[in-house]
Amino acid sequence: YDKLYLGNLFNLGSLYGNYTPFTLLGDQNLGRLPTYHRLDLSLSKKVSLSYADITLSLNILNLYNRKNIFYFDRKTGQRVNMLPILPTATLKIEI
Repeated sequence: YDKLYLGNLFNLGSLYGNYTPFTLLGDQNLGRLPTYHRLDLSLSKKVSLSYADITLSLNILNLYNRKNIFYFDRKTGQRVNMLPILPTATLKIEI
């Protein structure tokens, strides 16, 4: 439904344009998302030199590329999935 937001109580002449959509949600824990499973892999190697510590990390999110749900869009009801397989690498140097 549309909800009226009162921003300025002294200017009541502009009330007709201040309606914005507002969603009513169901009871707590009534709606559930479908079950999902994802496998993440992370490897890291730390090398200590005389002048710095260097850490190299390799990460893979959603290793076997499953279509896991992230959320349902409340406005359209469309299912939005998490990211597909996502490899990343990180190099950290501490002096």
